[in-house]
Amino acid sequence: MKAYKRPFDEDAPFPLELTYRSTKGPQNELPDHFHEWYEIVYVYDGYGTFFINNLFYDMYPGDIFIIPSGTIHHTLPDHSRPLTSTALFFDDTMIYRELMGKSFSYMHVFDKGKQLNDYKLSLGNEQQHHIESLFDRLYHELSHQSIAYQSACIHLLHLFLLSLNRMVAEIHKEPLPTVDKGPKWMRDILKYIEIHLIENLTLSELAKEACVSPEHFSRVFKQTTGMNVTDYMTTKKVIKAKELLLSTDDNVAVIAEESGFYSTPHFYRVFKKYVGETPSSYRMKSYTS
Repeated sequence: MKAYKRPFDEDAPFPLELTYRSTKGPQNELPDHFHEWYEIVYVYDGYGTFFINNLFYDMYPGDIFIIPSGTIHHTLPDHSRPLTSTALFFDDTMIYRELMGKSFSYMHVFDKGKQLNDYKLSLGNEQQHHIESLFDRLYHELSHQSIAYQSACIHLLHLFLLSLNRMVAEIHKEPLPTVDKGPKWMRDILKYIEIHLIENLTLSELAKEACVSPEHFSRVFKQTTGMNVTDYMTTKKVIKAKELLLSTDDNVAVIAEESGFYSTPHFYRVFKKYVGETPSSYRMKSYTS
């Protein structure tokens, strides 16, 4: 099973969605997925594990998770204590790029999480009340749709991101510890894949690196990440290619090689299958947006 690309309407006139105080058990959760929109998840109650990128986090009440665009993730709610959470999804076209000539970026909190590979904040009581209040106000605006409700939602989104950036500056002095989910060799192999992603790694080679049999490796990898190793690596390569398409002027053939694809035609086929468009059209769209 490859990572599922959650669909959002890329041409939506108001690209913001809120899943408010939803309670989910293991049977209700999406499999591994990624999407173009940014996501913020706040936990009210229950317990679970959050798999983001290549890390596992415990989920407790008062935790908030910052998930950048194009990041593989899924939640694993506890069977006996289902998760109650709110999830906010939005496209970054909603965000002001500049504010009175200052260099502050509302999206800094996402960039910081990606830089540190750390996506969790554990909030204190006062911070929890503040975040919950903002979610309540946002839900009220979206539900009632009073005059200029969209402008109110954009204002609240910016206030929300400003609050998170201030919290990061205050409490995120160093990366938070992650959960020791699964055997150590599994955690080590996820790091190994990240480092050697452009290589043509095989299941047998990875199993040898982990010092386990290929059958055991395959079974534990899927149990731990929700994906088989081939689909996991392919999805990671596609995400890397997307980043290079937007951040460099390299031609598609070079990006295919730098992302670990063995040929340009193969890269085109896989990219279109996972993203829904060719690499060239994906890059061109970013230039015109």
